[in-house]
Amino acid sequence: MSGAAFLILALALGTPSAEDEQLLAQAQAAFTQGVALRQRPEEARAQFHRAAELYHQLHDRGYASAELLSNEGNAWFLADDLPRAILAYRRGFLLDPTHPDLRANLAAAREKVLQNSPTGFGSPPVDQRPPWLPRLRLAGMLFTTFAILYSLSWLALTRWWMVRRPGWLALGLLGMSLVTLALWMFWREGRDVYEAKVHPLVVIAEDGVVLRKGNGLAYPARSETPLPRGAEARLLYRRGDWLQLELSGGEIGWVPAAYALIDLPPSDRD
Repeated sequence: MSGAAFLILALALGTPSAEDEQLLAQAQAAFTQGVALRQRPEEARAQFHRAAELYHQLHDRGYASAELLSNEGNAWFLADDLPRAILAYRRGFLLDPTHPDLRANLAAAREKVLQNSPTGFGSPPVDQRPPWLPRLRLAGMLFTTFAILYSLSWLALTRWWMVRRPGWLALGLLGMSLVTLALWMFWREGRDVYEAKVHPLVVIAEDGVVLRKGNGLAYPARSETPLPRGAEARLLYRRGDWLQLELSGGEIGWVPAAYALIDLPPSDRD
């Protein structure tokens, strides 16, 4: 997304300050410089890291959009910071699950996690959504779809009651079936948002982190295989400097908080 396009989006949400505009320009410039330095990997990674931090500052200032988080994730990914890239992609994906770049780039990042986990322990979650089921961006769209289908279905059923033609009955029943599907989609989208708030996403930030059966180094390991860097989990509980996590495979255990990234809103971060 170009800087101008982002500023248009920012203006739609509220007039950005001169400092915000400067941060965006610096982030875009650092990313461009990183691309230009692709023949010098270390220097390029430093520029991508700077770009990612600047994009992240804008996110913390309230500019939460899928496009911005996609840019941040790409910068972290090119800076070789896989965990922060996954965290940014997941944040953006929650805002817009239809964003094609986020889906593709998150899949690429998860592929790297799988390469570092030969046993599959700590593997990325699998999307259980049926492939034929469309993704709707906003709850308002779901509600509008439900309201339109519901009204049209009742009109069709009323017309059938008046003229007793089977075509109207079939149309009304089809509409009611679609209403049921829309309600299920609304429930599913709401459940995903609720789960993200109650059990925030956790991404393992270091290699070699051991999932333990308790909140201390004295507890035995849940698995002999350490978690790969970039492994995703859900936070169940926090006790002191330890986090109780549930992995995508259902395994539950504890890891030190210092070795994990938690998807918390800016107001709740330390």
